[in-house]
Amino acid sequence: MMVISLLGFLFSHEEFTFKDSHLCHMIQLVHINFIVFMQVILNKMSNAMLAANFWARSLQQIVA
Repeated sequence: MMVISLLGFLFSHEEFTFKDSHLCHMIQLVHINFIVFMQVILNKMSNAMLAANFWARSLQQIVA
């Protein structure tokens, strides 16, 4: 999942140009959907679960 997020981040910058703009657009959509999906999962977790889970806290900082 981290790879998908990283690819979306990298391909969203202007210095990365592709001949196939459709591929770039699809990667950006996957990246955005991944972030939305992670936000939905984090919203379902209680504050106690977030406090007890290091990975959830780290992910919350990334997607916030």
